Amino acid sequence: MFDVPTRKVIWKKLVNKWLFPSDFQQLNADKALLTYDDGVYELSLKNGTMRKNTKIDGEALTISPNGKKIAFIKTNQVFIASPDGSNKKQILDLPPEWKEQTAYKGMGIRPPLWSADNDWLILFGENQMLLVQA
Repeated sequence: MFDVPTRKVIWKKLVNKWLFPSDFQQLNADKALLTYDDGVYELSLKNGTMRKNTKIDGEALTISPNGKKIAFIKTNQVFIASPDGSNKKQILDLPPEWKEQTAYKGMGIRPPLWSADNDWLILFGENQMLLVQA
């Protein structure tokens, strides 16, 4: 870690890992979740350390507005859990005809969006949209 006038910069070099995650979600002032092709990692925003979270085993991760829940997709199933990955429960099997919408070509599945009241998820498919109670 080093300081630049008026900014804090964390420099982190990892061996054998492409440094650009497919997703970055900030949990709070101290922690963020990053998604790589081999899983989800917790990043300390204080010192730049990272550790793999083996309880979150999907993609298209998103955090509820109040920070108390996460949602993610794994093999055509939608899950919600606590931010640390505990209390995981499946809330939906996506229909067989569902085709995920990608954010950008090659950038993975577009994550669900949370409603402002933390009670609903909106999922986007190719020419489809689902509203699911979380």
